[in-house]
Amino acid sequence: MAKHVRAAGKQLRPHAKTHRCPEIAHKQVAAGAVGVACAKLGEAEVMARFGIRGLLITTEVVSSSAIRRLMRLVAEAPDTMVVVDNAENVDALARAAVEDRKLAIVGDEGIHTRVGDDYWTGVRDRMIERLRAGAVRGAVIGAVAEVGTTLARFFPRGPDDVDELPDDISLGR
Repeated sequence: MAKHVRAAGKQLRPHAKTHRCPEIAHKQVAAGAVGVACAKLGEAEVMARFGIRGLLITTEVVSSSAIRRLMRLVAEAPDTMVVVDNAENVDALARAAVEDRKLAIVGDEGIHTRVGDDYWTGVRDRMIERLRAGAVRGAVIGAVAEVGTTLARFFPRGPDDVDELPDDISLGR
């Protein structure tokens, strides 16, 4: 698999939920994986403790205690990423990251090939400017709005497109 992915010019990050074993994860990285995906924060903490880097946590980290644990994990493994699916969680993570003075913006390959590094640098710089002014929510909302506008320009909705997400707002209660 790693050879096929490399030949296609892509990167592989296999999911560790099937084995949950740092030894196997090390073998996957040695074979060419850029890291591993973990279903839960605790799994990522174990992988990091055993030296695995390039971690992606595929479920949201939402409670304040879990976010504190995530910040400790990021201090140990700075290239750790986490999936986020709502603005409130983005805001909570942004606040925690600002306290630690760490910020990463990750865009998928489809949009990156169209906008390039300079675009992401600009998004980052505008976020930093707002964060320094104390506008955490504005920094996050501004970046999300800017990227949303760019996505709409490069990937416009077609007449047959279906919005697969519900319109109701979930506050996680």
